[in-house]
Amino acid sequence: MVHAVSDSPVPVVAAINGVAAGAGMGIALGCDLRVMAESAYLTSAFTAIGLAPDSGSTWLLPRHLGVSTALEMALTNRRMPAEEALARGLCSAVVPDAEVVDRSVERAQELADMATDALVTTRRLIRGSARLTFDEALEAEKLEQDRLGRTAEHHEGVNAFLEKRKPDFKNPPTRS
Repeated sequence: MVHAVSDSPVPVVAAINGVAAGAGMGIALGCDLRVMAESAYLTSAFTAIGLAPDSGSTWLLPRHLGVSTALEMALTNRRMPAEEALARGLCSAVVPDAEVVDRSVERAQELADMATDALVTTRRLIRGSARLTFDEALEAEKLEQDRLGRTAEHHEGVNAFLEKRKPDFKNPPTRS
């Protein structure tokens, strides 16, 4: 499951509608965007049952929160409520409990209507940047910008901007 999320070729949106504990927290943090219900919370929970974190939590928590807060969460199993998760950047929205699935689907639909190649490339660049130096990241960005700049999706996006209309990335005009 962890690799299915991290290796997904497209962005992954999580709807957290309750307790995301242990592996559930790790999987949720591995998603690209997270929408949380007001009553939802995150907790490591592993040390409470005599285990160490898994499901990517030891890699994801410090990158999202910094080492100190990651240790505090993993060692004490403190519950982080949705509003705190929002304030710390662990989720992109907190919504009423009854709306969490619908809002997550809406967010996924927004992404589906965007330029797929640009989204996939952005996801890959950001996720891969942890293994690169700054100069290597700049070079990777340059190569991808050069490639994306020649796509029909890019030209549709520019034309839509200039024409003050919403782009149609599903049916971009072919270049002649």
